[in-house]
Amino acid sequence: MHVDEAEFQVLRQLYMSGSGELALEKAGLRETDTAVVISGGAGFVGSHLVDRLMLHGTARVIVVDDMSTGRKANVAHWLNHAGFTLLTMDVRDDVLGALQKLGVERVT
Repeated sequence: MHVDEAEFQVLRQLYMSGSGELALEKAGLRETDTAVVISGGAGFVGSHLVDRLMLHGTARVIVVDDMSTGRKANVAHWLNHAGFTLLTMDVRDDVLGALQKLGVERVT
C-alpha cells in the first residue's frame, strides 16, 4: 500500500491523537501486522523511540544500526523480548534482504 503525503498526515494526526487503532485500520493494517523498522535505533534518539513503541505495544520493532555512534546498551533491555530484533548492519547494505529473512513481507 502506498500512502501519499496528505494521507500520511491524516493517519499521523489520528495516531498522535491517541487513535492508533483507527489509523492502522484506515491504512489497511492491524497492529499485529505492523513491524516498525528504525534505522539508528541504538542511538540516543532512536533508542527512546524504541522504548516508546515497545511500551505502546507495537507488535514488532526492528532496529537497524551499525553501532558507529549507537550503543547496544541503549536497547539491551529489549534484547530478550519476542517483539524486538536488533540488526547490526549498515543501512547501505541489503536491509531489505535481511528484513525478508525475518519474515517482513512488505515495506511501505
